[in-house]
Amino acid sequence: MTIFLIKSNRSYEISERFIRENPQVRSQLGEVISIGLVPMGGVSISNGRGEANFDIKVKGTMKSATINISLYKESNSDWKIKEYKMK
Repeated sequence: MTIFLIKSNRSYEISERFIRENPQVRSQLGEVISIGLVPMGGVSISNGRGEANFDIKVKGTMKSATINISLYKESNSDWKIKEYKMK
């Protein structure tokens, strides 16, 4: 149940799109073939502001990696990528 909630959360959707479209990720991993089924991390929202952090396993055409991605959200705005790191 929790996995479904994370994967259907807007912050996770933005994270997954960022991974698929980011030129640096593509240059290091190749074209994204698959993204892991079980993301690790969580989302915290209070008074319209929020933070999210995920470890997402990614398989590319050249190699695989786990990407740690952090996001933030201000009131009345969409989630934005704060930083990401490939492990």
